[in-house]
Amino acid sequence: MSADHAGHGVMLRRWVARIAPVVLLSLAGWVLWREFRSLTVAQVVAKAQLWGAQRIAIAGVLTVCSFTCLALIERLGLNWAHAKAPWRVALLAGFCANAFAHAIGFALLTGSTVRTRFYARHGASILAAAQVGLFRGVAFGTGMSTVLGLALMGSPDLDFDGWRPDAVIVRGVACGFLLAPVVYLGLCTGLRGSVTLFGRVLALPPPGAAAAQVALGAVDCASTAMIGWALLPGGLASYGQYAAAYAVSTLLGLASHVPGGFGVFEGSVLTLLPQAPRAALAAAFLGYRLIYYVTPLAIASLLLVADGYADRRSAHTHKDVMSQ
Repeated sequence: MSADHAGHGVMLRRWVARIAPVVLLSLAGWVLWREFRSLTVAQVVAKAQLWGAQRIAIAGVLTVCSFTCLALIERLGLNWAHAKAPWRVALLAGFCANAFAHAIGFALLTGSTVRTRFYARHGASILAAAQVGLFRGVAFGTGMSTVLGLALMGSPDLDFDGWRPDAVIVRGVACGFLLAPVVYLGLCTGLRGSVTLFGRVLALPPPGAAAAQVALGAVDCASTAMIGWALLPGGLASYGQYAAAYAVSTLLGLASHVPGGFGVFEGSVLTLLPQAPRAALAAAFLGYRLIYYVTPLAIASLLLVADGYADRRSAHTHKDVMSQ
């Protein structure tokens, strides 16, 4: 390939990267306007009032389950990066990193920045924090692939706003998604190869750690998908149908680079679940955002402020001791 062709290819990829988020967000805005234009705030509030304490509690427990899986993934990632940090620090760093990454987007960059703040005190480098972020990213990718594959396999008779793909095709696509984590585990078990990150060669995780990584990623994604589903009135959609819509919509939200996939996620779910009442979905979206995004972000922000205050206090104490 000539240098000119290579240059044109790079330029084309850059333009696609710039245009795709705008296109996805514009389409999402149009879908949201089309679906929600006839709704009133009172209708959405009325649906939210039907949740009751039990459904809110279930959504809260599922959120705790998700962040618990993320904490365990964080610990495995630290071991893989050969970085040492106490459990308490790993739990705090993992929670804050994931809370900010979920809300802001650009998970590897955002998460690594937050992780570096905590792990640098224990001798871990920026590269080690990035490795943990990469480990978390693979867990998410394989976990989401597993959830989407199982959801499609369990709900082959899909209806996308009147378009019904052949069940055989849906199952074939499901098998493709389920194959991804199997291939990854095969590489970690059989080849024992390596990956290159920032010019550094890294060994693939050992089989046991890789299996735990995939399993925890799947439980995390399944729990997160169940939060919105738990806030829907019963019978509107099976968990498999909602999980499939959730997984596809989450991936589109990530591709858009919009913080939290806001708007893109909701527009995609609305398109993929045309049979669900719009007011009920709008209320579920609101609850999902408040419980899984806003609440952890608020807690993580307070923890970072408290951690910064403790740092300054420790520095002043050390300075006073040295001056005596």
